[in-house]
Amino acid sequence: MKHEPDKKLDKDLKTFDQQSAKTKELEHLQGLAEKTTGKEREAVEKKIQTKSKARE
Repeated sequence: MKHEPDKKLDKDLKTFDQQSAKTKELEHLQGLAEKTTGKEREAVEKKIQTKSKARE
């Protein structure tokens, strides 16, 4: 059975590449928040809040 590349992944990567730098940064911070706990997570979530408010 052949493994075909995931066409949806290609489309998703193109969409991600077209996003603004701020959006990419917020997504990165959200990923970090999911991986951390405690005070580290609080600090990351505060950064997310600050950066998302600056975006509005």
